[in-house]
Amino acid sequence: MTKFPIRVAISLAVFWAVFTFASSTQTQSHLPEQVFLHCLKSSNDPNITEVVYTPEHPDFLSVLNFYIQNSRFLNNKQTPKPKLIVAPSKGSEVQTVIKCGKMSSLQIRIRSGGHDFEGSSYISDLVDVPEKVASFMVSRTLVENAVQLVHKAQSVSLTLPLEIYFSIKFMTVLSNQTNKPTVEATFVCTYRGAGGITELLSIMDRKFPELGVTKDDIFEMLWIQFVPFHNSYPIDDYVHYLTSRIPPSKPYFSAKADFVRDPVSETGVQGLMNKLLEVPLGIGQMEWTFWGGGIMDKIPESEIAFPHRGYLFIVFEVVYWNKDDTSATIEERIDWFRGFRREFGRYVPENPRPAYADYRDHDLGLNRPDGTTTVEEARKSWGGPYFGGNFDRLVRVKSVVDPENLFRNEQGFPVIELPSSQCQLTS
Repeated sequence: MTKFPIRVAISLAVFWAVFTFASSTQTQSHLPEQVFLHCLKSSNDPNITEVVYTPEHPDFLSVLNFYIQNSRFLNNKQTPKPKLIVAPSKGSEVQTVIKCGKMSSLQIRIRSGGHDFEGSSYISDLVDVPEKVASFMVSRTLVENAVQLVHKAQSVSLTLPLEIYFSIKFMTVLSNQTNKPTVEATFVCTYRGAGGITELLSIMDRKFPELGVTKDDIFEMLWIQFVPFHNSYPIDDYVHYLTSRIPPSKPYFSAKADFVRDPVSETGVQGLMNKLLEVPLGIGQMEWTFWGGGIMDKIPESEIAFPHRGYLFIVFEVVYWNKDDTSATIEERIDWFRGFRREFGRYVPENPRPAYADYRDHDLGLNRPDGTTTVEEARKSWGGPYFGGNFDRLVRVKSVVDPENLFRNEQGFPVIELPSSQCQLTS
């Protein structure tokens, strides 16, 4: 397996906050980044300074921008820039970075190439998957009964085998029949069970004959090939697609998530599609990923941090704009997106409206930069939507594992003082 160096950004997200939390032994002549660099040089890793990028380094901006997925954070004066970037290549260097970050009172952010919707970061684990899967992707427009098929798909999804992944992508295109804008619903499916193409075709014939899937629509592929397939990229060159450290595109966008518990009516589906038609082609999009039942129903809400159970599907909603768009155009797009989410608000729970932690949403609320955000404030803003009833337990975990709040961010768990009897974790 190819391994890539971790990019660790030493970030001063709120510049004055560093000095507020800096050690009392530091003076104005010993800035936190200077203390950090001195600590690195004094470590047992003599070559670690070779993987440090300061703002004076000629590659600093290229390294910083390389992993930014959302171009609205590129060259944005309001986006905080790190004081240093470190690219450790071995475990001991990671330990040194953490130790020196703690000593210098600098924030540490671990950057990745994933769902960095709000300029933050995340990490994820891998699970075992089969070598081969059978997949299809078929599209239907409004004149091809897309509304009725989408409505039907909601009930069909509850009857599909656990080995099936099923989603619907919505975007606006020009109709081949009328040459006018229409909404195209693309049904995406992959089956990782026995029987491959033959069995998947049989399942669709039994469960969803209205969709009209044929054998020619279904392809056998490696599981990893489904990633570019799902994103409408050729699967033959999947190795290049997956190993390229430069994304095919870096759009400007804003994205959110919603959780839907009950099926959306045909009238509701039509209304959502009409909203998509209010903006230029491809500007507004959404994807419904079905997960009613399945393995998540077997895992209690309290067993893992992810709390969302009993939902029919999760919605990914996004609006795009272009680099050269005027501020007025961008504001129009954002206003449309707010209206689109209000429309979708009819079909989702409220108080709080559930949110997906992997799709960071700063509109939910942010911690105060001086570190005074209370547990109650965090729970009412972002904590409840992301983590539900697990939030308070996660605060206790944070308080035991990182009592000094070294690993913090704009939506990071606040730290509380715990009695000594509670300052340990049990399995």
